[in-house]
Amino acid sequence: RILRIFRILRAFRLFRAVEGLREIASTLMHSLTGIAHLFSMLGLIFFIFGVLGVTIFGQLCTEGDEREPGLSAVRCWFTEEDRLLPRQATFRHVGAALLTLFRVSTADAWGKILTITQLAPGSREVTAEVWRHFTEQIGYDPEAVAA
Repeated sequence: RILRIFRILRAFRLFRAVEGLREIASTLMHSLTGIAHLFSMLGLIFFIFGVLGVTIFGQLCTEGDEREPGLSAVRCWFTEEDRLLPRQATFRHVGAALLTLFRVSTADAWGKILTITQLAPGSREVTAEVWRHFTEQIGYDPEAVAA
């Protein structure tokens, strides 16, 4: 078994033989502190928004809350079925909020969470004024396309 370890160590001889591979490994090792700083900043931002999510959305009803004993269940009885948060995406405590934020940041069913956490669903109707404003914002000129 000890000889197998030495066989694995032979792969590290490639670093001496190939100059480019050694430079890549050296650059990767030097960039680890920057990557650690980046992840710590990302973690801090996630934590801040997680606490904010608990503060704002912590009392939203989740699936199954209507069967719980107490007054919180009464509030959830009057919540429409499609306005209940899934059990996997809740803001009850910071840990669950961080998981929900990660789920949203990876675009895993974020649309459902968005519509549930909206205070009042907006109109989905596109009026002429909304379309005109949108085309101005993106710089779309229908006359230039037709020509």
